[in-house]
Amino acid sequence: MPKHVLMSEIEVITDGGRRRRWTAAEKLRIVEETLDGQANISVVARRNGVAPNLLYRWRDYNTNHPHSGLKMRSAREFIAAQTATA
Repeated sequence: MPKHVLMSEIEVITDGGRRRRWTAAEKLRIVEETLDGQANISVVARRNGVAPNLLYRWRDYNTNHPHSGLKMRSAREFIAAQTATA
């Protein structure tokens, strides 16, 4: 039986980082980028340094709480209605 044991190096990260604080204007700008219908939320989130799940939460909150203190507009204001004739 060998007398040595192989171990890999382990890096210990002690700094948890800092949470980013987003202003209502920043949130609105980022949410607006996702409202064109063709935007990929993951791509928009990555480009702006936001976690995709957080961006989904902002969009949902914006849609369901249009009169919140964030003053974020509803998606209905940005997407034109399309009608089809039969």
